[in-house]
Amino acid sequence: MKKILLTVSMLMTMSANATTFGPVENFDVINDTGKTAHGFHIRLHGLHSSEITSLFGAANRWPTMERYGVPTVTDAPDMSYVDVTYQATFDPTKNAWPIGTQSGTLAVAPTDSCWPLGDKNYNTTTYPCDHFGVSTSVVATSVDYEWLLETSPSSSTLVSSVSNIPSTSWAVPAAVVAQPAAPQIPVPAIKIAPVPQAWEFGEPKWYKVTATGYGYNVAVEDLVAENAAIKLGQNTQTEWQLLQYDSGNPNGSGKVDLTGVAPDPGAKSIVYRFEIYSYKGRFDPQTHEALDLDPNVSKGDYQGAQNAAVNLDGVVPAAVIPVAPAINNSLPDAVAGVTYKQIISVTPGHAGDTVNVTVTGLPHGLSFNPANNTVSGMATQIGTFNVLVTATDVSNGASPVTATTPMKVTDPAIVFTATLPNATAGAMYNYSLAASGGDAPFTYALTSGKLPAGLTLSTTGLISGKPTAVGIVTLSFTATDSVGVLSPIASSNLSVVTPAAACSGTNSVISFANKFWLDISGGLAQGGISVYYAPKANTTFAPGLTFGAFAAGQLVTYSGQMDAANQFCLANTMSVSLPLRLTAPAFTSVQINTAFGPYIIAPKGGWSPYTIAVTGTLPKGVTFNGTTISGTPTVSGTFPVAISVTDAQKNKYNITTLSIVVNPAPVIAGIAGSCTIPAGAKTYAGVQGAVTAVSGTTVTIGKTVVTVPACASITWKGNWTGLTKAIRNGYNVQVSKGYVLNGVTTATTLIIDNGL
Repeated sequence: MKKILLTVSMLMTMSANATTFGPVENFDVINDTGKTAHGFHIRLHGLHSSEITSLFGAANRWPTMERYGVPTVTDAPDMSYVDVTYQATFDPTKNAWPIGTQSGTLAVAPTDSCWPLGDKNYNTTTYPCDHFGVSTSVVATSVDYEWLLETSPSSSTLVSSVSNIPSTSWAVPAAVVAQPAAPQIPVPAIKIAPVPQAWEFGEPKWYKVTATGYGYNVAVEDLVAENAAIKLGQNTQTEWQLLQYDSGNPNGSGKVDLTGVAPDPGAKSIVYRFEIYSYKGRFDPQTHEALDLDPNVSKGDYQGAQNAAVNLDGVVPAAVIPVAPAINNSLPDAVAGVTYKQIISVTPGHAGDTVNVTVTGLPHGLSFNPANNTVSGMATQIGTFNVLVTATDVSNGASPVTATTPMKVTDPAIVFTATLPNATAGAMYNYSLAASGGDAPFTYALTSGKLPAGLTLSTTGLISGKPTAVGIVTLSFTATDSVGVLSPIASSNLSVVTPAAACSGTNSVISFANKFWLDISGGLAQGGISVYYAPKANTTFAPGLTFGAFAAGQLVTYSGQMDAANQFCLANTMSVSLPLRLTAPAFTSVQINTAFGPYIIAPKGGWSPYTIAVTGTLPKGVTFNGTTISGTPTVSGTFPVAISVTDAQKNKYNITTLSIVVNPAPVIAGIAGSCTIPAGAKTYAGVQGAVTAVSGTTVTIGKTVVTVPACASITWKGNWTGLTKAIRNGYNVQVSKGYVLNGVTTATTLIIDNGL
């Protein structure tokens, strides 16, 4: 045996009188057989099944930890050994083994990695290993480990293949102190590969040995890497040892040396961990002895690990019986269409355990949230549902518990009342009964009383028709939903009243208004009419008015019925506007052939749009385009016209006293003056152009003002039929002869052309 001490913590020796008992062991085993295994076999020599205190995966301890299920325990016929077998169950329908351990090497760092709760990343594809464990009350003389392999592909028979992981037979070392009767320290014997016939030395293995003392007894489940006994260990000693069988020293080679690993004083148990690695260093070519004694140089692949413990007082902790969680409540019934919320309360098997809850069979509309264990939603399906609640304690591995709770989803209770409005004799009546809750649609029926003549009740709940007689009746109804549930009875009086007298007005002038009614012609107090306002939805204000701002002077058109006392008019519809008005245009007389207007006709008040009409005879050359009177009159005279306005509601306003006056052009009758050129005057001739102004005895041609004396000679060109020969604006004038004296131009010979 080659021993290399790497690190040693401060450890105190313990009593030499300590009594030793059987070990508690857990271990990972890597399948390096090259084939998929479907089980694992452990043979404990020198033991009987009664001396096994616990098994990893046993039904009474942790039944869900082991992938292969609960192991079987079988004693040898001669009681010389006991077999512990983990094995999958062959499925003849699929001609296959459902569970297996792949062959290969472990790619991750060696920890307690080979079972689902030891490594969260564990899977059967990339982890070619599994985890097993056993504790005994006495030490086995030797232990065999074997993988179980198929005899041939798809065979239902398995055969053994020796595992590459060695086993240890335990005896606890006790340090020698100043006490009498110190016992001899036994050394654990390691079962390793026997020496080949051609070599003196067998195959070497590197062992990483770790030992820790604890102040309490440990059980098989304490020896997993996630357990505090492994994770929280302190005062720990670690050694690397190279083990190799020597045929020349068969009793003194190939053994783990634990003499340097003394337990702590007062410790109740010692926990050992062995990690086994292959040797990849150099060999003596003659003897096959390993030559590289540094693990940093010659340590090879990781092949497995073994966690072991010894309880020094001989007490193996009682089996921890997994306690199933408890489901504390059932689900109350639900009402369709009503919000539902219920928390499912569970108690874990052990305080602090994690419990997963699932719920199946819920009606449509309800769902389960596993984050807060709450069933919530709004049920939409009527009936009775067997809801299955399952609680699983994932911390202790106990079997799940289930509870089936019948949940009823019912319709909401039917709510049905009836308050019938009054009917009017001779008037159409429509009123629908309405129930709620239940399972719609509803069928309605009259259970007592008789409808007034002229009215009928449909199965859908519509009371309709024209009642013919005044009176009061008491009626009772029921509603039945689609699944036959009957509502409570709903009763009500139905009064048929005398029709009220109609009232109406068109463009009536409001004399007073408050927030309840308006008066027309002084209202009731002064022999007029008082009208209650119509509903807002039936009231219209003309553009330019603020809605609801009734005021004196406005015009109102309304219709409705008189109240029961026949005093107030209860308006049903109402429209309000300002009075329709039109300011008369102030026509100015104009001279013939001069522009007239434009005059815009702009009504106010009433309801737009407006229709404007101009009647009478407009002067020739003057027109009305719907809003404006304008033009250039070509005839003179006085022309009476009338203007009328009609608004969108047929209101009218008329003006009938208007006239358009067109004056004729002034006629130059001639003036005193000489047509002989006076002394000192200058001859003036050749001026020609359109007349732009006529005033008295002068005409303006362009910018030249010319005096026309009575003796002037005038030639009249154009068509003068029916016309007075005179000089008017727009005519063309040519001065043939004339003179200028003292700045005054006088024409003695002219040609006048009216262009006709």
